[in-house]
Amino acid sequence: MSSSTIENAIAEEASLGDPTEIITGLAPALYNAAVKGEIEPFKDKAEQLHLLLTPTKNTVLHIHIMSFTRESNGSLSFVENILKLNSPLLRQVNNNGDAPLHIAARLGHFNMARFLIQYAKSFYVEIESEVERTRILLEMTNDGKETALHEAVRYDHVYVVNFLLCEDGDFPYSSNAAGETPLYLAAERGNAFLVSHILELCTSPAHGGPNGRTALHAAVLHNNEEMTQKILDKKGALVTKEADNQGWTALHYAAYFGYHGIVKMLLQFDTSVAYVADKQSKRTALHIAAGRGHIDTIKEIINLCPDCSELVDNRGWNIFHYAIESNSERVVSVMLEFPWLRNLLNHKDKEGNTPLHRIASSHSIIYCLIDNNRVDKMAFNNENLSALDLVLKSEEKIAKREVVKHLEKYGAKRGFRSIIFKEDCEEAREKEYKSLITEIEKSQESHVIVAALVATVTFAAGFTMPGGYNGTEGPENGNAILARKTAFQAFMITNTVAMVLSISAVFIHLSLALHKDKTMFLVYFGLAYLLILFAMGSMVIAFITGTYAVLEHSPGLAITSCIIACFFFLLYYRELKYRIGSTIKEYVQQNVDKVVPAWILTR
Repeated sequence: MSSSTIENAIAEEASLGDPTEIITGLAPALYNAAVKGEIEPFKDKAEQLHLLLTPTKNTVLHIHIMSFTRESNGSLSFVENILKLNSPLLRQVNNNGDAPLHIAARLGHFNMARFLIQYAKSFYVEIESEVERTRILLEMTNDGKETALHEAVRYDHVYVVNFLLCEDGDFPYSSNAAGETPLYLAAERGNAFLVSHILELCTSPAHGGPNGRTALHAAVLHNNEEMTQKILDKKGALVTKEADNQGWTALHYAAYFGYHGIVKMLLQFDTSVAYVADKQSKRTALHIAAGRGHIDTIKEIINLCPDCSELVDNRGWNIFHYAIESNSERVVSVMLEFPWLRNLLNHKDKEGNTPLHRIASSHSIIYCLIDNNRVDKMAFNNENLSALDLVLKSEEKIAKREVVKHLEKYGAKRGFRSIIFKEDCEEAREKEYKSLITEIEKSQESHVIVAALVATVTFAAGFTMPGGYNGTEGPENGNAILARKTAFQAFMITNTVAMVLSISAVFIHLSLALHKDKTMFLVYFGLAYLLILFAMGSMVIAFITGTYAVLEHSPGLAITSCIIACFFFLLYYRELKYRIGSTIKEYVQQNVDKVVPAWILTR
């Protein structure tokens, strides 16, 4: 940089006003000199260095430390010379409250961080304790209440972390504005190496995190057994019982995600944590594991803390109520392997519902519990409803039938203590019918389009004869050329059937608007749907026979075309079988649901 340029820059700074006034911007020449580490432009401005600031209040030290990518002796020399000119710059902060050490730690400049600490030790000689001189910088926090160690940990700068901790391992390093301690930050980022360093070099590191969580929570959420074990060894049993804002301990989270290895580790360290319930629902880790269906976790907790299985939540639910929520046959089966748990099979919650009632209300099918002879199939809840009563009261028909079938198969019966009155049945049925008819009306338009399309195609095919017409003079004039062939005759018959069935379906859909009887509405809609299915099948058969009639003299091509067309019937057969079967089953079930309650009420 030329001397004339430097003199112009200094003159420009001087022209900005009184030297005691805060300068809000640096001339480009001075800024570039700070970036490059050139000391000359600043030598005659020693008394004003703390006033040479960028718009965000960065000093020349901030600028230089932020600018270099590789540490060098030249950089350290520049910083040392600047501090000799104006030592208070060591602790001067920018708009974010960052001191030069914050910047060095954030960017991982190990040598620069070490130099700044060493300079503080030599400068503040009036302080007798070297540790206290060091803490002058280490304890400085920015606007986010973060120390230099927070910054180094956040960006995984291991050497800087190690140096700062070695300088003063007794400093506790409390939480920043977000509630994060350096130990929590390292654990949350899954950095086991940094966690190990902090635990080894810091005498009593704070371990808190946001939302009441701790470093142990963070280690568990990462499913990191190494970090978890080191935190337990350092912090002791008390940390296992520390809960976050929703009352969840680290064990709750391990149980939620099914980290059975960590569950075992936590319980072997402190079994009492298995009895800790959360704030909102009073759920223990075992309740959560059962609800999530984590079998290995359930086994670990029960084996290490067998009597915690007796605990219930604020609704009175035990582990079987939760296991049914997971809808896993295997979970309940594993729990039944523990003999003392069978005593909980008929336990009632605050509403009087047993696990069997829970099956009924959730429409789960847990065979090993339904067919267990220890389960009281006639247990009543506070509304005097048995499990079967509860299912029959439900409006979800499809799921309901399966549960009813299995409950009745293994001996469940209606209680009749609280009979569902006819008015209630009719109201529920009316609601169900309205919902069903709404869905049917939505699909009716597409059904009509398909039926009309089949009718149009088959009608046109009836007059556009395969093979054409006979155009020769004589009695055969105008007749179909292939009229005497069996394949052609089959084409005409199936094509006619398809046309008649599709037109009938269209007619039924048009007449549905006049039917006020909801039962007949459903019956006719089902009939129209079956007619469309049969019409489509007949149309495909008509295509096959018509194609064969035309290609009779090319048997290879004719047979290939017919085989390809026949693949349609694989899907067709499955759909037809399901629809006819479900229609019959629906009809029988609807009539049973109507007749049986009415018959009971007349007795």
